Amino acid sequence: MSISAILSTSVSGMQNASNRMEKVAQNVAHPESSTSSMEQNLYDMIGAKIDYQANASVFETGADMWDVLKTILRD
Repeated sequence: MSISAILSTSVSGMQNASNRMEKVAQNVAHPESSTSSMEQNLYDMIGAKIDYQANASVFETGADMWDVLKTILRD
């Protein structure tokens, strides 16, 4: 897998986690139109946070690898 594919995959994962968090926010803001419980919303929120953090860490590592590769190719 290439570094750019790793970065792309992690960005996609962060977008998915952000979309999940937006859905939770909508459920909490409008509980009358939500079919999920507060417990489920909390569970989903924590899961989205963990997913986002994991993908952000992968992105950061991929960006660091990209910088190292650029340095090696430049020298």
